[in-house]
Amino acid sequence: TVKLSKELTTIGEAAFAACKDLVGIVFPPALTSIENHAFYGCESLQRINIPDSVTELEESVFEGCIHLENVSLGNGITKIPPHAFSRCTALKLLTLPDGVEEIGDFAFDQCPMLAEMNVPGGLRRVGSNAFSLCSSLTELHFSDGLAYIGESAFKVCRGLTKITLPDSVKKIEKEAFSQCSSLQEIRIPSGVNHISEGMFEYCNNLRSIVLHGLIKRIEKNAFRSCVNLTKIRIPENVLRIEESAFEACGLKAIILPATVKYIDETAFEDCLDLIVCAPKGSYAANFARRNGIKTVYSEEALARELERIARRQNSFFGKLFKKMRKTP
Repeated sequence: TVKLSKELTTIGEAAFAACKDLVGIVFPPALTSIENHAFYGCESLQRINIPDSVTELEESVFEGCIHLENVSLGNGITKIPPHAFSRCTALKLLTLPDGVEEIGDFAFDQCPMLAEMNVPGGLRRVGSNAFSLCSSLTELHFSDGLAYIGESAFKVCRGLTKITLPDSVKKIEKEAFSQCSSLQEIRIPSGVNHISEGMFEYCNNLRSIVLHGLIKRIEKNAFRSCVNLTKIRIPENVLRIEESAFEACGLKAIILPATVKYIDETAFEDCLDLIVCAPKGSYAANFARRNGIKTVYSEEALARELERIARRQNSFFGKLFKKMRKTP
């Protein structure tokens, strides 16, 4: 363990980089800044406690500290810089101060053991790939004030089952939740006006999603291969559904409004059992009929059709079970 001089105010660029035997460090109370790559690749460092006096961390300060398990940041920190803790593969516990407003690009990328973290109440922005490949995160609840979620921010968070997003969110970039294979339900904030490219692609346990009326378009691959998403209601005001938006989904039923003016030919590719419910004479209904997709014109008719299919399936499996029992 290294104990730094109590008068020290700045730890310079790459000051301890690749000090592979450094196990611990005691930061002085006068310290105000830690510059980029200061502890990059300190592979034996296990725990850090940043004092309240520190107001600035720079890029990649603890990147590649593969045995770092516990991080506590002082109240002076308002921004987690890009790559700050990227590839800290043993990081399990993260304590962020409430004053943190931004988590930078790749800040906690490839931290597969990170299972517990508090979400700061003042957080406004989550950068691109900020938590990608954090496969042990299970639940995240963001407070009102969060406005932006970057590209691939939570991509391949395979353990994430639930995430709560406030209505203050205005933009969610592409592939933000792609390959979150344990995610089961989500509500899209009312401030978001489109579902970005690949936002939920390969979320193969997603069963329920709530969309609101301000959404104008659903971009390509948005729900591709969401095999357990069986029913979805597209809200009024949606104008466009782009290529492969629901390709290879488990969709049995989709309710489409009269506002839809464009659906790509591949939007529902490989949705083999799909029934479209749309107003008679609408673009969506005509699209479905033109592409050989079973079409109904009211939700009552849809409910009857789904019930009829369920009865037929139950009858089929009942007969099959009886036949199997009779077979010696």
